[in-house]
Amino acid sequence: MHYFSTTAAISAGLLIGSLAAAQDVVWTLEGLEAPESAHFDEARDALYVSNINGEPTAKDGNGYISRVSPNGQMLEAKWVTGLDAPKGLVSDGATLYVSDIDRLVAIDIEAGEISGTWPAEGAIVSQRHGARCSGPGLCLGHDRPKDPCSG
Repeated sequence: MHYFSTTAAISAGLLIGSLAAAQDVVWTLEGLEAPESAHFDEARDALYVSNINGEPTAKDGNGYISRVSPNGQMLEAKWVTGLDAPKGLVSDGATLYVSDIDRLVAIDIEAGEISGTWPAEGAIVSQRHGARCSGPGLCLGHDRPKDPCSG
């Protein structure tokens, strides 16, 4: 079995995990900025990679999604921009859903544009895998509750 890696967080545990030493690295990729999660779109033969590009809870607009080919070629480094600190990624086929601190963001995959946002007031989606789809059009975001002691 072969796995790919990036030179940042993906190879450090998101896709390879503790099996890294026992697996062959097929390719590496430069140019990602604090990558957090990846989602493979089989229909389009592309990986979408969330890039925090700053502090994981900062609402700074620096975050973005990259499109990468399965063989490690950067297709579009900043495919969708204007996110804060994107983390979990999931798709229903037509839409890529992204957990982005305290909101769920929908991206129209064909257009490569944000098509909707849903706030989750008081939520802090600071851990990966912050979204799940159970069928076309039915996607949910989940969070780690805000710590009342942190303000």
